[in-house]
Amino acid sequence: MGNIIVKDVEENNLSYISYPKDNTVYILASREGKGENIESFTSESFDFYKYIKNYKDDIDIELYSDSNEKNIRILHSKEIWLPILYFVLHDVSLPLTINYVFDYLKHKYGNQLKEDNIIHFCAVVEDRKTGKRKEIKYDGPENVFKSNFDKIDITKIMGD
Repeated sequence: MGNIIVKDVEENNLSYISYPKDNTVYILASREGKGENIESFTSESFDFYKYIKNYKDDIDIELYSDSNEKNIRILHSKEIWLPILYFVLHDVSLPLTINYVFDYLKHKYGNQLKEDNIIHFCAVVEDRKTGKRKEIKYDGPENVFKSNFDKIDITKIMGD
């Protein structure tokens, strides 16, 4: 079963946005990798970006990296590595973003998605009032991805 893990943000692994805009979701580059310190986007990042630009006009989306290069980390497996998303927390921002991710998966993969497909997802949410940032990660099967996020109480998470 897939679990959601919530922790404080480790700034050394992600690009940092000094002044994120409201109503904007940022796709972040990551420095995670096997001993590498190269910023790269997950393989789904650009397709997700294009999907949001073409089908969701109620939200802005931007690619964000500290580097001018747009490297893509390609992992050869049947697992789906979704982009790392960063946004300012509002009452509906996490549920809305999760719905967009779920819609994207259905749009791109349709009937190819199977219960045993493993989804990797990470969102960094910022509470502008407190300045707290939390990283919310999910690694698990596609069939419980959305239902696990439906159970999250974001106010409780940000209060921890």
